Amino acid sequence: MENQSFKSEDFAQYLLFNRLIKSGTESFYVYWVRLFFKKQVSWPEYPWSEQLLLFIKSLKEEGSLHDWQIRQAEQAVR
Repeated sequence: MENQSFKSEDFAQYLLFNRLIKSGTESFYVYWVRLFFKKQVSWPEYPWSEQLLLFIKSLKEEGSLHDWQIRQAEQAVR
């Protein structure tokens, strides 16, 4: 079940308009936030801060991501 209130285009524009990220990286940040919303429904009993830790842990356990990608994912969700 995907969070229906997340509007990726609006999020990308917000990031760029406020100069929170480098132009050209917005699609990656949108990807990480979408992925977080997909995974966080598995942890409804936890507060957001713990859901973020569980998300990062799940990314690390995949074993296919570089450290910089995990840091980027965490930054995107924060």
